[in-house]
Amino acid sequence: MPQYWVKVKDQKSYRLDFAIFINDKKYDIEVDGAMAHKNMEDYDTLRDIHMRMEGWSVRRFTANDVNNNLEKVVEEIKRLC
Repeated sequence: MPQYWVKVKDQKSYRLDFAIFINDKKYDIEVDGAMAHKNMEDYDTLRDIHMRMEGWSVRRFTANDVNNNLEKVVEEIKRLC
């Protein structure tokens, strides 16, 4: 599945791990790597704010969740959407 790019009002572009479109709703599903660090957390927080300002619902999962609890992740995405 190709990743999806979104340009926000301040002309920044963000690459979404997974973009889901249902009716008029937009969902950004992100998988955060196992080696997350403080600088990345700050970037992700700002990015999430920008995405929400553009009308996206954002949900983050850890790589550990995806690798070890995929059924739980899928169920949570279903509830979100």
